[in-house]
Formats: sequence, structure tokens, C-alpha cells
Amino acid sequence: MSSPPPPWQFACAAYIPLLTGNLSALGSGIIIYSMIGPGRREKLRKPRNRLLLAMSVYDMLYSLVKAWTFLLAPKGYGVPGAQGNMATCRLQAFFIEFTHATGAYNSLLSIYYWLSICKGVKPGTFSKYEPYAHGMIFITFLSFAVCGLVIELYNPVFGFCFIGSYPPACETSSEAPPCDRFPPESLGLLYEIFAQMWVQAYIVIVIITNTLIWMKVREQDRVIKRYSFAATTQWDSRQSFSLRRRQSDLGRSKSVALQSTLYVAAFIACWIGPTLFHLIGWIWGIQFFWAVFVI
Repeated sequence: MSSPPPPWQFACAAYIPLLTGNLSALGSGIIIYSMIGPGRREKLRKPRNRLLLAMSVYDMLYSLVKAWTFLLAPKGYGVPGAQGNMATCRLQAFFIEFTHATGAYNSLLSIYYWLSICKGVKPGTFSKYEPYAHGMIFITFLSFAVCGLVIELYNPVFGFCFIGSYPPACETSSEAPPCDRFPPESLGLLYEIFAQMWVQAYIVIVIITNTLIWMKVREQDRVIKRYSFAATTQWDSRQSFSLRRRQSDLGRSKSVALQSTLYVAAFIACWIGPTLFHLIGWIWGIQFFWAVFVI
């Protein structure tokens, strides 16, 4: 067993998110305002904007509970300047678990783009089923968050509160008493079920849907090139109109595909580090302090 991390590492883990979390919350707040601010609610007629709004609400909540870790972390568990107790600790962990719904909306947004471009699903058709998706996401992650509270899965971990053994550091430190709740052999599987399983599924979904979208765009591009190559002065107005319409559709598809790619890139950039860190830690038991910069 190793010694507990030095105080400066706890300080970095707790206070770096004070900057990054508040910046993230600010960005999400700007998106929310752009959707529901004065004279802007017309945007919510589009499914993609409603999904983006919901994703931003969850993301803002997640960012804030991570940003203000020092107010929520319990005193006496390594975080310098901690102001909270075990109740606020578990409150933070509850919202971290609940706001895993952010990734679900990122995946749903990718699925919407795929349905729109590759399958020709109209916004009105998608809107008929959209309320069920909102409800399923809310109920699923609320259930997991409540379950974690009931079984007391949420405990102080490295610099904040989430899924962890109790007492803190009992699985790694020789100075801590033996684990009386969620020893290391069961903690890894629980972390996978409650957290990383979802993130890994999201990454797979967004990569597959985005790949299919770009394959469809390339196919449309090849069709347009064949049309353009075959164009002659003998074409009548209907054929010319058909070509222009195809070119317009291709332009819209490329624009949507680019939006989807940017969302996917941002999502993977945010989550690939923590995902690899926790998988490596679970499988091989290797952990590095640099992970605080990506968690």
C-alpha cells in the first residue's frame, strides 16, 4: 500500500475545477440564454436546439458542482479549505452521477443528425418520439443517482466526492483503517456500472453515427459530381432544378455533418482522458496524478 497523496495534489484536484468548471458553466449558460432569452424561443421549434438546450442544462449543473468542490468536500479528508460535510459530499456525488445525462444528450444529438441525413427523418417525425427520450434519460440517471445514495456508494475520493470506498483511501493507504464499505475488489465494477459504462457507450455511439454521416455526405458528393459531369446544354429546366436541389441538400448535409463532428470532438476531448484513466486503474491498478487535469 502507498502513502496518501500530499496536500498540494489534493489542492490541485479541488481547485483546478474552480476555474475550468466555472468557464464551462459560463459557456453552457450562454447557450441556454441563446435558446430561451428574449425573442429567441423560436429556436426551440427545432429538435436539435431542444436537445442542445437540455444538454447545456445538465452540463451547467455538472460544471458547477465540480467547480465548487471545496465548499462541498467534507472537512478532514485532505482537501485544503474544505467547508462541507458528508451530506454535502454525497450531494455533490449525486449530481455528478445524475448529470452523466449530458453525454446521453450528446449521443442523442448525434443520432438525430444521423436520422436526418442518412435516413431522411423529418424534424416533425423525430419530435413525436422526442419526449420519450427526454423522459427515459431523466428517469434512468435519476434512478442511478438515487441508488448510489441509498447504498452509500458516494464517498470522498481524490479531491472531490464520487464513487469510492469508505473510509477514504482505505484501498491504497497503509495509514487508513480497513475498508468497511466497497472494498477495491468490488469498487472497480461498481464504478464501471455507475459511470464509465455510460461514457464508453456514448463514445461508441457518437463515433459510429458520425462515421455513417460522413459516408452519406461522400455518397451525395459523388452523385452530384456525376450529375455535373453529365450536364449538357440540352438539359431542360426540370433537370437543372434537380441538380440545384441536390447541390443545396449536399450543402446542408455538409453543414450538419460538420456540426456533428464538432460536438463529437468536444465530447471525446472531455471524456477520453478520464475514461482511459479509470479503465487502466481498474484493470491494472495504475494511477497517476496527471489524471486530475483530465477528470
